[in-house]
Amino acid sequence: MKKHIIFTGGGTGGHVYPAIAIIENLKKEGYDISWIGSKKGIEYKIVKGLGLKFYSIPSGKLRRYFSFQNFIDIFKIFIGFVASVVILIKVRPNLIFSKGGYVTVPPIIASKMLKIRSVTHESDFTPGLATRINSKFVDRILVPYNETQKYFKGLIKDKVVVTGNPVREDFFNPSMEKGKDIMGFKTNKPTILVLGGSLGAKEINDVVLAAKDDLTEKYNVYHQMGENNYIEIEEDSYKSIPFINNSIADVIKATDLVISRAGAGAIWEFATVGVPSLLIPLTVGTRGDQVFNADYFVNKGISLKLSGSDVNKQNLLNVIDNYFNKTKKEMVGNVSTFKNSNSVDNICRIIKELI
Repeated sequence: MKKHIIFTGGGTGGHVYPAIAIIENLKKEGYDISWIGSKKGIEYKIVKGLGLKFYSIPSGKLRRYFSFQNFIDIFKIFIGFVASVVILIKVRPNLIFSKGGYVTVPPIIASKMLKIRSVTHESDFTPGLATRINSKFVDRILVPYNETQKYFKGLIKDKVVVTGNPVREDFFNPSMEKGKDIMGFKTNKPTILVLGGSLGAKEINDVVLAAKDDLTEKYNVYHQMGENNYIEIEEDSYKSIPFINNSIADVIKATDLVISRAGAGAIWEFATVGVPSLLIPLTVGTRGDQVFNADYFVNKGISLKLSGSDVNKQNLLNVIDNYFNKTKKEMVGNVSTFKNSNSVDNICRIIKELI
């Protein structure tokens, strides 16, 4: 009888795409895989596109501040817990794997109650609230960096294993030629890829559009704006699109610099492909996780950073010009030494040990 693993995670692509790398590996070995998430979240569209069974539960947000919405969301979380218990009793999986996000808390607590083994993986440098809650109930806590271990204290720290971050197979052997064909630029200028997120990062979109005319004098700019903020623009050296689907690794490979938020999964993908990045971390309404992620890679000489009040047109132009004129060669050399060959194998080994 095949062993069955249920993955759970959602809210952002960063809580879904890294899990796909693990799922790809496990499916090759004959495991049955399904997913618990919210139909309202980005995970539903992504997971259904993979042909996996999707179980939907209500999802409430865990806030660190007072809000009347908290009272409503506590009720949603309780209903999500009840729904998770029903699903787990029906499916009876061998293991639950959490990739992060508020939707993971009910199924992880339910798995503990039903004595089903579980694992949580944190992609960020610092653990999020959902991971910190889940850490009390799971059998293993997987983290990307040695430095992340210090955030888990007491008995919980004995569950922590450093595995790195999983990256999909596509990012290990991307095609530069395919990426160039997708972007379709006719000029031989250096190319900048701008990733405004799957739904849209207004701060990045706005500053890049403000600098567009100056940038395109020297560079080609391929701009993923996000589906919520898409404005159709096509010029000789500038193209906007709402979202890059399955060929994102090829497009990254064909560029000289990526401008992006500092989600952990995305930064590891850029580094795995071997392309330096200019990171503009999300700073408002967060615990600062993207700033920590960005700082880690800046210290490695792999990334550049613009943050907070420094994010403006002139600073953007200055940092980009300095990169191409002075630091590109060194940073490309640094990123070429980034090793991410066994994160998925490490994680799959731990899963197999538990089941």
